[in-house]
Amino acid sequence: MVKAGVITNLKQQPEFVLQRAFKYRGKTIREIKYRADFSYYDVENKKFIVEDVKGGLATRTEVYMLKKKMLLYIMRDREDFEFFENV
Repeated sequence: MVKAGVITNLKQQPEFVLQRAFKYRGKTIREIKYRADFSYYDVENKKFIVEDVKGGLATRTEVYMLKKKMLLYIMRDREDFEFFENV
């Protein structure tokens, strides 16, 4: 798809920072990241796509579902954003 020019900027295992690290009472609290399987730009539809592939419903852990929800919240105002989950 990249060679055909259908998509550009293909990334494997892209990371998205959902919450930055911060200090609380002198202790550093680590950032929260979401790591997808792929991201790319769909040239025809003019969309930034994030894809996650799961091996089945059992791999959709509570942590995964929470991080996915946080990512969707962060990206909610981007008209050019799409999220695909393949189970």
